[in-house]
Amino acid sequence: MDSEITNRCNAACTLCPRTGTYPGGLGKEVYNSGPLDISLDVIEECLGWPIKKWQYCGNYGDPMAHPKVFDIAEMVSKSTVDAQQFDTNGSMRSTQFWKELGGLPNNMIVNFALDGLSDTNHIYRTNTNFEKIIENAKAFMAGGGIARWIFIVFNHNEHQVEEARDMARKLGFDNFAFKKTSRQLERGSTTAKKEYKKSSKSETVTKSVTATKRPEFQADTIKRGVVEHVVSCKALGQKKMYVTPKGQLIPCCHVHQDLFKNEYNPEFRSKNDEMNFTTWLDENNVKYDLNKYTIFEVMKSYRENLDSIEDRWFRRSLRSCNKK
Repeated sequence: MDSEITNRCNAACTLCPRTGTYPGGLGKEVYNSGPLDISLDVIEECLGWPIKKWQYCGNYGDPMAHPKVFDIAEMVSKSTVDAQQFDTNGSMRSTQFWKELGGLPNNMIVNFALDGLSDTNHIYRTNTNFEKIIENAKAFMAGGGIARWIFIVFNHNEHQVEEARDMARKLGFDNFAFKKTSRQLERGSTTAKKEYKKSSKSETVTKSVTATKRPEFQADTIKRGVVEHVVSCKALGQKKMYVTPKGQLIPCCHVHQDLFKNEYNPEFRSKNDEMNFTTWLDENNVKYDLNKYTIFEVMKSYRENLDSIEDRWFRRSLRSCNKK
């Protein structure tokens, strides 16, 4: 099970969809939605389904910003789930919190997003503190947790990949991996710019990041323009689903952006926009809200509509699937 348990975050990453020009440095949808935190009741409902691994990721938030994130992790650790994995910038919470989190049973894994070293990580991961992240990671590992270092390579940090890899090894990280990105860098462009506010009262500023120049770290879309692939659905191919902060169960994080924008950005679509995943949900009367239906009712509803969604793939008529 993939999940986004909150849309809160302490960071203001340059290319993140939650970062924007609205008060607080927020994008339109996050500003309009206000804070959203998944309920423990929804988590409990999900655990009624046979789940091997629970992953905490996020389109708009960091799981460590959920007010009851430890309670959720503890609840999941007492279930039949074999492993939990968090994707986080790692700069929130105390070292005691991290040590206790690492001590929970059933394989506690954290992917720490560290895009550089002390002099570069904050360039993309705005508002985070490298030293605090390292201390939190060390506490997590001391408690028994499995820590991994995930490094997004840009032009400003490409020279530090090997140094960061060596540091991760010395500190005891289980793995170091670099991540290629083409977010807002499609069709051969090399620099992405975004306007945002530093605070609710500050003027709008422009931040930019530039793609790495080293071919081995570049995504296919940067090197060769748009590359077409056969649809590989997380829900069907990897047997995953994705639960949102509002308790909506959907196939993946990519279609969540359609759902979220549709609800909190009136300009995003019209009712006749066939390429929006929300339109497909509405047209087929899919039961996807775990606040209204059991997880068994939701999964049955999706199964009844598999032919319809596969037909959309072949016709290239789902925007999120096309983009991914």
